[in-house]
Amino acid sequence: MIKNIICTVTLLLSLGAVAQDFEELMMVVADDRDTEDRLGWSCDIEGDFAVVGAYADDYGATNPNMGSAYVYERTGGEWIQIQKLSNSDQDDYDRFGWDVEISGDFIIVGAYGEDHDTDDGALMSKAGSAYIFERGVDGVFEEVQKLVAADRAANDEFGWSVSIYGTTAIVGAHIDDKNAFGMGSFYHAGSAYIFDREDDGSWTQTQKIVASDRSPGTVYAPDHEDWNDRFGESVSIWDDYLVVGGPFASKAYAFERTGDTWTQVAFLTYPGISWLDRAAPVDIQNNTIVLGAQTEDLNADMEESILNSGGAAVFTRVDGTWGYLQRLSPGDRDAGDHFGISVGVDGDYIVVGAHSDNHDEDGGAEIENTGSVYIFELQDDGTYDELIKLDASDRAIDDELGISVAISESTIIVGAFQQDEDPDGGTYLEDAGAAYFYTNLDGGGGCDDVFFSQEIDLCAGEEIVVGESVYDESGVYTDVITTDLGCDSVITTILDIAEEIEVEQELFVCNGGFVWVGDSYYDETGSYIDMFESVDGCDSLVFTYLEVGDAIDTDVTVDEATLEAVLSGMDYQWITCDPFEIIDGATAQAFIAAESGDYAVIITDGDCADTSDCYTIVIDDDPGSGIEETAFSASITIYPNPSNGTFIINGEMLVGSQIQIYNSIGALVYETIANSNTQSVTLTNQAAGIYVLKVTSEYGSKIEKISLK
Repeated sequence: MIKNIICTVTLLLSLGAVAQDFEELMMVVADDRDTEDRLGWSCDIEGDFAVVGAYADDYGATNPNMGSAYVYERTGGEWIQIQKLSNSDQDDYDRFGWDVEISGDFIIVGAYGEDHDTDDGALMSKAGSAYIFERGVDGVFEEVQKLVAADRAANDEFGWSVSIYGTTAIVGAHIDDKNAFGMGSFYHAGSAYIFDREDDGSWTQTQKIVASDRSPGTVYAPDHEDWNDRFGESVSIWDDYLVVGGPFASKAYAFERTGDTWTQVAFLTYPGISWLDRAAPVDIQNNTIVLGAQTEDLNADMEESILNSGGAAVFTRVDGTWGYLQRLSPGDRDAGDHFGISVGVDGDYIVVGAHSDNHDEDGGAEIENTGSVYIFELQDDGTYDELIKLDASDRAIDDELGISVAISESTIIVGAFQQDEDPDGGTYLEDAGAAYFYTNLDGGGGCDDVFFSQEIDLCAGEEIVVGESVYDESGVYTDVITTDLGCDSVITTILDIAEEIEVEQELFVCNGGFVWVGDSYYDETGSYIDMFESVDGCDSLVFTYLEVGDAIDTDVTVDEATLEAVLSGMDYQWITCDPFEIIDGATAQAFIAAESGDYAVIITDGDCADTSDCYTIVIDDDPGSGIEETAFSASITIYPNPSNGTFIINGEMLVGSQIQIYNSIGALVYETIANSNTQSVTLTNQAAGIYVLKVTSEYGSKIEKISLK
């Protein structure tokens, strides 16, 4: 099991003091794109990895909307698809990929239309689920667990929203009716569920959260602004803080973790919004929360009403308290733009999608619903100013660029779920979908060098690649890598190569015996190699040199009352078979029976022994001898033989017979009375080897050797 590990080091880039404009880097599509897959409905990015959802991906004409998600990796400055994810229990209309997020080695994918529990049973229509994928040492993301709500119910739509940070995940169920204890019925009040990764790698639901002011209403009520809250329509988590959006409540809810418990600490109400509008999309990073309101009508100054132009609100945490900072709106806002349909925040930047915007970066070239994205940058006074508006280089009608957005350091990913063409501008497939990457790596401004230290433990035969260097010996190494920004990243690698473990063993077993080495079973003479994983995860080799003793010839010749073992030069012990007893002093190669009976011999060759068949000697007034097999004996069959411990005895006259089993030294180890013509016998706590089974009845007897593996 020789491994080759390539270490990808995520560099923390400093953007410097001078602002840099973002530019389109590239467009990506699915390698198996098809009509109405809607790739780009959801997306997320962290470092060199991005994930894009395609909730309407069909697996054949008869399997609609199962959904999928695509993983992209940045390699050599380009984003390359490396994997397609699907749920292991996929079904029609699961809509796997409705929401996605990535954190470190984990990806979480929501499937709000999924109907089954973790065992793919307990059908509940649209109860919903989410799936955790983990990246292994081979770089491949594998599904490790399906998440469902402990109080799952039909139409909860658990998985409508998902978020993950480190080893904590949150899943929204925006139309769940139950309270935090799984009780009650508040119509579409919504909820969210917290899952934490245990030490054994499993994910466990640790808490369910709901809004403290959740609506008790069960019918549409225009005078009640909290009707149909849908808490959980969007969720986002960062460290010990999380935020949940409730669109019809026109607010977001901030929670903080203390110990293992999440507690609501703030209402983040969108300022001045009408109850008819919706504020739901949320994102959080460090001390900043962004709340989008795609149907807001007023500008950043709460003036100049333009229907559904959209907006976003920024909240910050100062001295442990969340408070409102400012409203955001674009400089070229227009009716129906839906600015705020998606939001993202990272470092000094906030990104906001406007999927129904019709104009290009210069405010012209009107194309209906082509969509756009706006970048806002943090200023010295702590507020945000619009930096740039981004469009797609191949913008077209109804692409809806900006339906989803995410940002990581200097890279932005944007979904265009109704985009129709491939990156070359051809292969038209309606609503196949796409995603666009934007970067400011080519902009001006300086940056700081990054110093990164890593301690790596590898096994013998493995290697690590750092930049263009390859290391396979223990030591301390330093590499300098220049990023696309022109900054130096100094990487110190402390490498420890574990020594290869080899164990040799010489074993001997008698003929018919065997040995186990791990999961391997050996019963023939030879040399064997087995590989195991040691405590530190490295390979250890066990070399086994096995010698199996020769079979002992237990044949016996019978001459009237004289029995003689054919094999010479061994140790002998003659026994009676009925009863099974050692005959004192009968240790020669030959034995003369003094009376009628059944006799056998135990032959010992060194450490091994075997017992012959039983021979019947008949002595009467006219001396003679013979070996008899009665009709009863002939009717008895025993199988399987050899056996792992359980033997089946069949016989037409078996009922009422006495069944006895003796070991190789004549000790009785089992005894019973047959209650059926088919009798099962199980030997427990007995060593592998040869045993003698005796069946005695008024009709005769049967004696046969049996082998226990």
